[in-house]
Amino acid sequence: AEVLAVSILKEIEMSKRLSQASKHVVRMFDFDFHRHSGLAFLVMELGEKDLEKALQEKGRLNRAERKYI
Repeated sequence: AEVLAVSILKEIEMSKRLSQASKHVVRMFDFDFHRHSGLAFLVMELGEKDLEKALQEKGRLNRAERKYI
């Protein structure tokens, strides 16, 4: 579990550095990692479309759309 945690944290750091270096990399805004459960939670932009624009167009996302995103 500890090796997995270290590996995930390294991947997150690399992703953050890449997104700062290029506008062509999906941006990561925040993350949390629960070592006890082994779950990682990432807040990232949706690469195929702009979430802000989608919210402006629709106003609100339904449950299925929120789950997908």
